[in-house]
Amino acid sequence: MIKKAHFILIFLLSINIITAQSEFTTPKKMTIYWDASFSMKDKDVSKEFELLNDYFNILQNVSVEFISFSNTVNSNKNFNVINGDWSSLKTSIQSMMV
Repeated sequence: MIKKAHFILIFLLSINIITAQSEFTTPKKMTIYWDASFSMKDKDVSKEFELLNDYFNILQNVSVEFISFSNTVNSNKNFNVINGDWSSLKTSIQSMMV
């Protein structure tokens, strides 16, 4: 009885993993909220940039709504990442940090 229960559990887990993988679709639009408050002015954002670079390399083509905020919304801009190139968005983020 215990062996049968283990088999059923493993089988169900396998089905869920296969289903989850086959239903994954990459988004065509996303929103990034960026904390631009004064307390973040000296923050090392290299890890965030690395994450975004890796993510955009996977997505390749996506429309990005970029919202920077502090106590209120500072800016709301739209960018298009094409073939993983997010340089215009990155430049915009870097300009806020000066």
